[in-house]
Amino acid sequence: MRNDWSLFALSHPDHSGETDTYHVSAGYLFLLRCLTADAHTNVTWSRAGMHNLSLPSGVEVRNGSLWFLPVQTSHNGTYTCEKRDETGLSKITFGVSVSTGECPDTPETISITQEVRGSLPCKQTEIFRLNNTRTIRWMKDCHAVEPILVDDIGNMRLPPVSEKDAGIYTCLVDISLDGRKYTAARSIQLTINNDEFIKPPMMAYPQEEVIVVEVGK
Repeated sequence: MRNDWSLFALSHPDHSGETDTYHVSAGYLFLLRCLTADAHTNVTWSRAGMHNLSLPSGVEVRNGSLWFLPVQTSHNGTYTCEKRDETGLSKITFGVSVSTGECPDTPETISITQEVRGSLPCKQTEIFRLNNTRTIRWMKDCHAVEPILVDDIGNMRLPPVSEKDAGIYTCLVDISLDGRKYTAARSIQLTINNDEFIKPPMMAYPQEEVIVVEVGK
């Protein structure tokens, strides 16, 4: 059991019809943003199937975003955001698919050619916008890994990859918020492309050779 609540924000959605489905793990806090809504936008959230279109227990709206405190298996379902401003009314529907695994499921796959360097995106934009002190960690198949190099937005650079590097990677961002410790988590699957990598041609001769000539000759 986790000692601190964890925060999972905006995994890459599956696109199925008009509904984006987000994959989250039970026991984590989950942040879902409504389009380009901010604290000054009139936003209304509702869940399909709920009486009077209310939100379930443990779910609330903060600054236009939907917070699951924390997400539970009973939160699995469809949520609708309505945003009203000077341009009119906009509506978007999200599906929330809740699993019980320690690391979130992932619908997103990235492929890197064998023996080529690459990087894995963390994509925790909403978390980094909180501007809190943070620590970034990575896991592979739910086991801690020592990253080669991680940039300021959590992306992990990889050395030339091989087939053993394939797997599901999870980016975790540890932050302190409202006096409590939280962790943001997002997963992505890495596959290795075995197509032959053809290196670009390189000049063998001359290399850095200087030839002196005289004018008129």
